[in-house]
Amino acid sequence: MKPISCVLLVSLMISGCSATGLTKTTSSALLAPVNAIRHAKKQRPVSKILCLWEPAEGQGLDEKPSRGFAGQIMFFGHGDPSPMTTHGTIRIFEYVNYDSADEDPQPIHTFEFNDGGWNAHLVDGTIGQTYNVFLPYVEKKTGHIVCALRVEFESAEGHTISSPFTEVTLASKTSNKAATA
Repeated sequence: MKPISCVLLVSLMISGCSATGLTKTTSSALLAPVNAIRHAKKQRPVSKILCLWEPAEGQGLDEKPSRGFAGQIMFFGHGDPSPMTTHGTIRIFEYVNYDSADEDPQPIHTFEFNDGGWNAHLVDGTIGQTYNVFLPYVEKKTGHIVCALRVEFESAEGHTISSPFTEVTLASKTSNKAATA
């Protein structure tokens, strides 16, 4: 028997009479490693938090337009180059008049998210799973202000990890008009 005939015979034996049987078997075999990797990532503890913040406008706590912060937050496991999903409690601390020399700054507000509320912000992007959020600036001051944000993750087991402080400057409305002119 020729080698091509043997390969054809073996593939027909594997798939039976249906040609889609081979396709389903092959595709599920190819997806199995991907699903195993995703499952393994879920089991890893968070070891690093990366936050990208910028000034933005959105809905405030009073449901009126407000200035605030748009953020993209990513969680990484040890040695893992792509961001992953989290399951636990997320706290985001907002600081005003932030000074990096201050050893123990006090937040003006803490936003707290549980699993369900937090996972509503999950986006599966090209670099992995990220969380996109808008946080309003909670004070009613309209002038130029230097703020800081820090994200804290607490796992169901009680393991806590925090991001570094990220400074974000909110410009006053008059400085925005001058910049656009």
